Amino acid sequence: MQAEFERINQQLVSLEEAVRNQDVDTSITVLSELDLEIRSCLPKLPVELSHDSVQLLESFFSKLQFLIERVAEHKEKVGAELRQQVGNRKKIRAYKSMP
Repeated sequence: MQAEFERINQQLVSLEEAVRNQDVDTSITVLSELDLEIRSCLPKLPVELSHDSVQLLESFFSKLQFLIERVAEHKEKVGAELRQQVGNRKKIRAYKSMP
């Protein structure tokens, strides 16, 4: 179980780095890998978890939730910037095509 926790933690670190670098594509890729890792780990969890394991899982969840929110915010910001650029290009083309 400890090995799974280490892999999840490493992926969280990778996700945190991608978020810090504002790399949406890498963030989404790491999130997908992290999702698969968590899904494969869940069935292996014992029915009774130790207090330390519960705290570790709560820490993972809090960190993951925070990072997902940052990725969503950045993705929305990038989308708005792209829409603005496309709108500006259309306006420039329309202006240039005026007689």
